Amino acid sequence: EISVRDWSSDVCSSDLGCAVERYVFMYGDQPWPEGITALQLYAPVDLSANPQLAVLLPRWRAALDGAPVGLVQDKDLHVTLDMISDAPGGDITAAERAALADAIRHELVNEPAYRGRIGGALAYRSGAILDISPAEPLRQLHLALRRAIHTARGPNSTKYRVPKAHVSIAYATDTANSDDYQSKLRQVDPNNAPLQLNEVQLVELNMDRSVQIGRASCRERV
Repeated sequence: EISVRDWSSDVCSSDLGCAVERYVFMYGDQPWPEGITALQLYAPVDLSANPQLAVLLPRWRAALDGAPVGLVQDKDLHVTLDMISDAPGGDITAAERAALADAIRHELVNEPAYRGRIGGALAYRSGAILDISPAEPLRQLHLALRRAIHTARGPNSTKYRVPKAHVSIAYATDTANSDDYQSKLRQVDPNNAPLQLNEVQLVELNMDRSVQIGRASCRERV
């Protein structure tokens, strides 16, 4: 049974190939404003439970050597499942967070842990990502979490468009041609590993734009 913790169309337009462009972090349906935090729902990637993935990650990161990207640390690897976008994280009270966590627990009471596969690695407009398959169970998990958020905060609390399930390993900090890096990523073999995701976390996140990485500013176990 999955556990819950409160851890409060790419298009090739370049003549030279697909462009990696500085990633724009989104807050709901708009660029993330300076100086605010946001509550997001994550499925964290625990490498102790995913040893084959832990072997591949250094090889994928080595393939990105010289790329204009900020690498995601092991402890921050995750699948983004949803975002609460009706109020900044700092404006959401402890009582509201508790109500949200209760709604999530209720919705996920019979939710199984995820089992699938992760990889290969893709050089993307946003940086570099690891594809996940099958993605449909995580889409269903997202829908369950969205129901929980709406129960706690109403239907206007989620404007974030959740993409197909993936794990980001690097976020672009500048523009570059992705083809060279994609070629290097494809040399990593094997190119995929088993993946298990065992919990959902509620994380309060701020943006460190100097390195293009989101950092958890509040982690509170329910």
